Amino acid sequence: MAKGMTNPEVSELMSVSKDRVKELVSSILKKLEASNRTEAVQIATRCGIL
Repeated sequence: MAKGMTNPEVSELMSVSKDRVKELVSSILKKLEASNRTEAVQIATRCGIL
């Protein structure tokens, strides 16, 4: 997410389905209590995760 990749790009890179990527992104957003990818990256950076 921090590199700005789309779900299809991540799917290809990780060799998983697009639906699986969508599930993972949703899980990350929920855990970080973020409303979108940009906010998730900002929170993760602030918390030292990235």
